[in-house]
Amino acid sequence: MTRQRLALAPALCGAFALGCGPTPIEAAGSVLCVSPAIVGLSAALLWLNWAPLARGSGVGFPWGAVGTAMGLCLVLVAFGTAALAYVSWDPETLVLALWCAGTSYLALTQVIWRIWHALQPGTAVVGALGVSAVVMFLPAFPQLLTPEQTDFTVAAWVLWLYTGMAGLIPGGILLLLWGEAGVRFYLKRRRAVAQPH
Repeated sequence: MTRQRLALAPALCGAFALGCGPTPIEAAGSVLCVSPAIVGLSAALLWLNWAPLARGSGVGFPWGAVGTAMGLCLVLVAFGTAALAYVSWDPETLVLALWCAGTSYLALTQVIWRIWHALQPGTAVVGALGVSAVVMFLPAFPQLLTPEQTDFTVAAWVLWLYTGMAGLIPGGILLLLWGEAGVRFYLKRRRAVAQPH
């Protein structure tokens, strides 16, 4: 893939939703094929959200569960590979699927994780990754049997493309969560200084 195509990836993502990109089988198969990378990279980036807020809580990041989830995603890879084997597809679609669907998965995971973390910190990471996987990957399966676009495929592509806006939304959420962590740390320091020794 050329640098020019990479630079135009957000615009290409929008074109896909208008029917100018891959077929539903190509798009869905590509999303399933890159699902382990989406889950793994999202977990690593979620750690950047988790670490400042979880500092001192005694709750560890569940890397073992993340590895298990990535292993389970290999089943999705099998479905995606089988579907792509029967169509003519462009390998560049895998990169766009990772970028567009991946950033949308990350954005959804960040939102779910923050709400879940406030209620049950110990299961927030696994819960957020799991719920996001169901929401993002389940719509791919009906498309594996759909050679032409339908209202469902357009809705699924909008979910994959615009939830993350090619990284703009999860990047903004990351900054907001870092800001929250900074405010919490500042207030904690102020309370510590204000307490009589």
